[in-house]
Amino acid sequence: MRGVLRIFPWVLIAALCYGAEWRVVRQDDFVRNDGIEGDLLTVHVFKDGTVVAAGSNGLVIRSTDGGKSWEARRIKVEDLGIIFWGGFFFDERTGWIVGRGSRGFGGAPLIFKTDDQGKSWRRLQAPRVPRLLDAFFFDEMNGWVVGETRTLIRTTDGGQSWKVISAARARAGEMRYNYDAIWFPTRKEGWIVGAYGLILHTSDGGQTWREVQLEDVVENLHDVLFVDEKKGWIVGQDGVVLRTTDGGESWRRVDLGEEDELRSIWFASEKVGWIVGDMGTILMTEDGGETWHEVKSPASSSFFAVSGRLNPETKKFACYVVGEFGVVVKGEGEVK
Repeated sequence: MRGVLRIFPWVLIAALCYGAEWRVVRQDDFVRNDGIEGDLLTVHVFKDGTVVAAGSNGLVIRSTDGGKSWEARRIKVEDLGIIFWGGFFFDERTGWIVGRGSRGFGGAPLIFKTDDQGKSWRRLQAPRVPRLLDAFFFDEMNGWVVGETRTLIRTTDGGQSWKVISAARARAGEMRYNYDAIWFPTRKEGWIVGAYGLILHTSDGGQTWREVQLEDVVENLHDVLFVDEKKGWIVGQDGVVLRTTDGGESWRRVDLGEEDELRSIWFASEKVGWIVGDMGTILMTEDGGETWHEVKSPASSSFFAVSGRLNPETKKFACYVVGEFGVVVKGEGEVK
């Protein structure tokens, strides 16, 4: 790969959704005032409409009625407050959330697994590594988790044991090259993104990884997602958006006119997707990312994660965005 081809401007167009509605379905901690507090940092929407989100203070919430009501629980480990930074579901029942105990540098890395759509969780044994930030699983047995200071671990037995591929502790004054997100479009091809423009690629199923240098990309990169084997996206600091249409052979910097931090990207289909970030930023595409429009957000919170579903028959979508102070925003509508 030989640098980034800059293409701009990409015009933000008027919304094409028919009757699209975006509303707050879970108020922030201050408005709710129910004693259940915590930022929400990861979210997943199932085909049946069930929504599971997790975040700080060991908070896990779940809705089975489209966000009208939420069941909340706090997962505690030895009476420590914990933070779930990321998670992954590979099917309609089984998933993982990952994080770390919050008692300074002594907090333990945490991996929890559910087999019942987030109704219950059990803790898996994790190796002694720094803070864990994201996960990806091919199936119930084979998965990867990434984290702080180049942490990369792998399991081939469903999390009963883990092999530490890399992990380092940054000394005082050193730059922390965190691995923020991981995604495999195929079992062979995988991508990791992180701090200071860090991009790693494997083409042999994770046996070896090489660093990808992209010219002028120095921003912190927060999320990576591939729609298929060829089409992929990376989002991050200062509104950075990178796109590939050739499986990562080349990446293009996309100018969407955003300057706020972009935290998460999700596609419900090859065509319909969202990007979310700070200051209530929600962007939506209905044509595979050729054009994007800015959604008028009903909340000004910083958003950390997005997930949604599209019914291919009715063309109706439901999207959930989660963020600081436990707020949840839902978008519903119909696309062309």
